[in-house]
Amino acid sequence: NDAYLFTPAVDMGGIVTLMWSDPSANMDVYALNSNGEGIAAGWQVGDVDGGPEYFNAGSDFDVTFKAGQDYMISVQAWTGSAGDKPYTIEIEWLSP
Repeated sequence: NDAYLFTPAVDMGGIVTLMWSDPSANMDVYALNSNGEGIAAGWQVGDVDGGPEYFNAGSDFDVTFKAGQDYMISVQAWTGSAGDKPYTIEIEWLSP
């Protein structure tokens, strides 16, 4: 598993997309709060064709990333290790 910490400066929503080119890979993307609890996930959208996986934190999960609070984006591989396959994470920040 790979994890990326972020702390927003202002309240915001976001669309988080996980992309990879290896069709044999099956990876998932999650947002976690500072307690390590899952608050949003993209794990089933791309299972059919090898990706991408994504979620809209606001409309899919009613989540707003609050200013000054720590969050993590976590990439997890369904099989193997997330670090075994190259991937890209794209985040489109949205007003809450």
